[in-house]
Parts: sequence; C-alpha cells; structure tokens
Amino acid sequence: MSLSAVRHALPVVGNRVAAAAEPPIGPAGDLFAADQLLAQARWSETIKLLLPLAESSRATGDSRTFVLAALRIGRARSRLEHHAAAAEILRSALAASQELNDPALAADVLHYLGVAHYRTGDLSVSREFFDEALRIIDDLDLRDRRGGIYIELGNQAYGQQDYSTAESRYASALGQPLVLEDRLRALCNLSLVRCDSGRFDAAIEPAQEASRLAEREQALPHLASAGLALLGRARAGRGELTEGLRLMDGAIERDRARGDRLRLATTLLFRAEALEHAGKFRISEADYLEAHRISTERSSPRDVAQAALGLARIAAAEGRNTEARRWATEGLRAAERSEGKGLAKNAKELLDRLSPPTS
Repeated sequence: MSLSAVRHALPVVGNRVAAAAEPPIGPAGDLFAADQLLAQARWSETIKLLLPLAESSRATGDSRTFVLAALRIGRARSRLEHHAAAAEILRSALAASQELNDPALAADVLHYLGVAHYRTGDLSVSREFFDEALRIIDDLDLRDRRGGIYIELGNQAYGQQDYSTAESRYASALGQPLVLEDRLRALCNLSLVRCDSGRFDAAIEPAQEASRLAEREQALPHLASAGLALLGRARAGRGELTEGLRLMDGAIERDRARGDRLRLATTLLFRAEALEHAGKFRISEADYLEAHRISTERSSPRDVAQAALGLARIAAAEGRNTEARRWATEGLRAAERSEGKGLAKNAKELLDRLSPPTS
C-alpha cells in the first residue's frame, strides 16, 4: 500500500499517483517527492526529506500533514530494519490521526504499526493492529485498503509455516484493488509460499507476472529483483537448474549493485538451497555463510535460522557432525526467536538425527 495515505492529498489513478498539471509545491510537493523515492526503494532519502516536514507540521499543529509524513517515514524505517523507530513515529501518527477523526487515515497508520510490530516478532500486538485496521476498513468499505492487510496476515501465516492460509490470504489480496507495490508483493509472496510447499510449477506464473510488471513500470527495484529471484528458484526447483541459477545470479547482481542487503540475503538463501539440492556443496556453503553473516548483522532471526540449518545439512552430508550439531543448535535458537514453529520443528528433527547414540 505504498501510496494509500497520499490519496488524502493527491488523486490516484490505477496503481500510480495521477500526474499533476504542474508539480505540487509545499508540503504536498514533499509528500509527492517522497512517494517517488519510495517507489525507487530509496528509504534513507525518504526519511531525510520528510523528517523536517514531520517536525515542522507537528510543531505548528498541522496534524494531517504530520500523519502523512510520519506514515512514509515509518514505512522507510521498517524497510531499513529500524522497526522500533518506525513504531515510535507511527504511534505518534496514530494519536494525531485519532484527533483528526479520520478513521481511514487511522486505518493506514494501524496497518503499518502492525507491520513494525510483526517485524520485531511481537505477533500478538501486530495482529491486534491488523484486526483493528480491518474493522475500520470493513465498516467504511475501503476496498483499496483491504488487500494490503490481507498480505500482512498472509505473511504472519507464512511465518508459522501455515502455507495453506498464507496462500489463501495472498490470493484474496490479488482479488482486491491494489497499488503497484502491493500487487507485486502479493505476487511474489504467492510464488514464495508455493516454492516452499514444493509446488514449483505453480510458483512460476506469479513470479513471471511480478517480474514483467516491475520491469514494465520501471519502479520498485527491490521487488523486480524479488520476482526474478523467485522465478529462478521455481525454475531450479522443477529441474531447470542452469536457467534457475542464471536468473538468481541476475537478481544477486542487482541486489549487490543497489547495496540491498535485505534482498541479497534472501536471494543467496534461494541459490544456496538450489545448489545444495544439486549436490554442489562447496558453492552452496559459501552462499549460506554469506547469507548467515548478513542476517546476523541485520538481526533477522528467520533468515539466520534458514542459513544455519542449511550449513548444518551440508556439514552433516560431508561427515562433519560436530560442526553440523553446532549449526543446527544455532538454527533452533534463531527459529525459536522468530516464532517460526515449523522452522523450529525442522531444526529439532535435524538435531535429533545428528545426536550421537546413547549407550
């Protein structure tokens, strides 16, 4: 829902902000410029642009402008993994939106507060924010907001490895009016959950659509890369290893060029998995190690767990059982921190297989 809040200030046509006869000036111009930066995944620049506007509008009592600026700052901070800082400014925005008696704007803030808390692993609080946002959306019949919430609920189900519910949520989101970013997210996530379910043939279509759409619109490069990486993963998963690796290599090259370590870690995990299944353990291990390093620095427990378990499987396959147990133990601890029940179950099963026999 990258442009949902700006609808209060600027007209929207389809998935894009409507072109103005003349560029907007003043606060509306700053908000418009921020949306262009967000569409290019330029998170730090978005924050730098809007912080002065948020501070000045708050000081002068311009609550609407403050909320619109804070929404974008909160989104950008979440993308940079600064989730506590995102939640802080979004809580201030929620209080201001309630003073405005604008439930639609409050629903947008609740949505992104839910995202910030979900990213920190506070799932119960996150779900409360999503549920309250959905209540407002349903009461006001705000169909253009509903799809974004469905994506987040799908993400929560995916985190618990409830793939059936996650797929249903993503499919429901695609049945709603969506701005470009949310359509790409839903398509990518639908492909992801199908890959994780081992349904690689079914994963290809949404990944292809996401990749084509992102390239055509020439926006949201992180999601263009995600679509490419998922298409590669799906191709490799159904036996087209050479083509799959070519596509994933292209995504990794893009991620490195943009300095997008968030996407890079994910794509490295995809490639490592494909190489592991192909028996190319040395190259796979290098990818898992790099993904593990990035994920540890980013404090992303789910990705740390996936990388550690991959390293454990490779060590075990090569007879390095002590090392394998060490990696599997780390994977279990990280999985438990991420509240990923299915991932923790996989880690426990691996540890059981690696445990030395008792006399």
